[in-house]
Amino acid sequence: MVAECLAADKNLDVAEWRMQMDCPADCPPPLVHNDCYRKRCEPTCSTVGGGSRSCPVEDGQCFPGCYCPEGKLRKGDQCVLPTDCLDCTCKGTGTPASYTTFEGDEFPFLGNCTYLASRDRNETGQYKYQVYATNAPCEGKADVTCTKAVHVLYANHVVHITKDNDTNKLQLTVDKTPQFKFPLKKDWVTATLVNGQDITLLLTEAHVEVSVLLSKMEFTVNVPSYIYSNRTEGLCGVCGGQEVTLVTSNGTVTEDFDEVPTVIHDLHFSCQ
Repeated sequence: MVAECLAADKNLDVAEWRMQMDCPADCPPPLVHNDCYRKRCEPTCSTVGGGSRSCPVEDGQCFPGCYCPEGKLRKGDQCVLPTDCLDCTCKGTGTPASYTTFEGDEFPFLGNCTYLASRDRNETGQYKYQVYATNAPCEGKADVTCTKAVHVLYANHVVHITKDNDTNKLQLTVDKTPQFKFPLKKDWVTATLVNGQDITLLLTEAHVEVSVLLSKMEFTVNVPSYIYSNRTEGLCGVCGGQEVTLVTSNGTVTEDFDEVPTVIHDLHFSCQ
């Protein structure tokens, strides 16, 4: 009916017809009913990077139904803000060390030092987040390196996640203080224990999630393209990029993976 009315008069206000006619439409929360949804599809976290091209407006068409409120995106059965869509994912495989970048490129990386995995590109040096990984020789394989620790820097805070070989558990240290109780909640970070052994950090203001798995010290860095599209650098590459683009800290673009660690080597940590 709404489509027919608008076809007859496209300027007709149909926003309150259900209230006037006592004809409510029920939707399970948090969804709301829209009598004339004009987009071909509903934007989701998986399509947020495509902008309006992913779900274009269809002129003269109405798609009534239950949708997320304006300004939010569908994420499964939830409606979330675009900043909570962590759609850019980088994976570091710890044993032996290798990376799958935000762009989906895979490459081994066997350097023996602490390297920048990802951070926002910022000329001022005031980064929203920084994630580093420490490589060292694997046990019993001196010619191969494995990830031994993951470090997360936010403002003046430093988080270390390492493996305690005595207990065979992950050890979380926040600002030089070991943490043993989960979940950990602070105004700038939350830390949860997953599956009784893995650790997930969420930098709440930066909207960055870092997960470390006990098995092989694998880690992932998840960031929203809504904030960080084409604004990241490090071995994880560029969030939202179409192909791998490595950018050094001095702004130089390089195609040589071996060149990047030398240039972006972090001064906070020393090589072994």
